[in-house]
Amino acid sequence: MSLGLEEKVAIVTGSGETVGKQIAMTLAAEGATVVINDIFPEKVERTVAELKAKGHQALGITADVTAYKQVEAMIGQVMKDLGRIDILVNNVGIAWGPYGPKGRGWFYDQDPGEWDEILDHNIGCTMNCSRAVLPHMMDRRYGKIINISSVGTIASVVKTCVYQSGKAAVNQFTTSLAGEVGRYGINVNAVITGYTVGPRDALVESRRETHPEEYRKRMEHKDRMMAVTPLGRMGTGEDYADAVAFLASDKASYITGHLLRVTGGFPQILEYSSGAIPGQGRD
Repeated sequence: MSLGLEEKVAIVTGSGETVGKQIAMTLAAEGATVVINDIFPEKVERTVAELKAKGHQALGITADVTAYKQVEAMIGQVMKDLGRIDILVNNVGIAWGPYGPKGRGWFYDQDPGEWDEILDHNIGCTMNCSRAVLPHMMDRRYGKIINISSVGTIASVVKTCVYQSGKAAVNQFTTSLAGEVGRYGINVNAVITGYTVGPRDALVESRRETHPEEYRKRMEHKDRMMAVTPLGRMGTGEDYADAVAFLASDKASYITGHLLRVTGGFPQILEYSSGAIPGQGRD
């Protein structure tokens, strides 16, 4: 089924790699012209080249979306080069600040200096990009804004307090903004992502022999998560990208202010009948 995204222009923030890149690839495959945004120019160039090699239309823009002036400049360039903005996917988000994963500890032990960066990269950039595109969408009385959120906003995940607070703000922003701009023909929704296959999994797998304890802990954690995920697998970029593409299309024209859970059933459904309970592995 075609989603009718031909001739649409979509901006996907943080689309130089991983989930953002897959979202961009899926929108392009559906016919949209995609704006690839990332803070790293080499990732932007590589992804744009890959899209063009597949025959898709793409524009690359390096910009830090936590800085509103850079966001304004990006939107200005898109309007100058492509003449319109139909879809915005606010994908950028980070789980930890300048100290990296080791700094993601208990909230009461965290350095407050990390909070601003984490919040800026979750709710701050989402608000920046939305604010910058809204005048153009309002003028045309048409637009689709899709924000990427996290399953941690509907189930407590320890040692991610600030990150999940930022993502919870994304959820509330989604529903609040939908109420403000619906009369302009603009749909605002969010995709709540689940426990996801990512670069860390490949890294841990590659270090299986050299770092067995790290591998063991990762597998134990995965087993615990899969025990309360009814579909029994981790999410992929394709899972989330397909949901985004649907919400970006006019097939979802009567959906707004919605938080779409793409989590494999985690954590709102527990498989008590199969003996899967939190903290235990799947039989």
